[in-house]
Amino acid sequence: MLRPKFPEIGDVHLAFANAGISEHNDYIRDEFGDVGLQLEPEYRHLLNVNLCAVVSFVKLNCSAVRHQGTGVSIVITTSATAYAPERSLSVYAGAKLAASRVA
Repeated sequence: MLRPKFPEIGDVHLAFANAGISEHNDYIRDEFGDVGLQLEPEYRHLLNVNLCAVVSFVKLNCSAVRHQGTGVSIVITTSATAYAPERSLSVYAGAKLAASRVA
């Protein structure tokens, strides 16, 4: 979704990665499907938004800046939870900590 926008907006001087969704799952609790098999916790969407989207955003910005020939400042917004994680937000905290190390 972001890639086609770069030609439309012109030169980029500031870029802000501020993606974030919280989690509401209890990854410790056992959940079972229809046939009695244990289900894998659902956390991929949270990682896709909080980490993968940030990595893609930074990569696309770096590529665009190389082609425009000027510098850019990239700001990545994370969360205090990345540095003081809670058990209830373990995947969120891990994704935010990883995102803080991207640029």
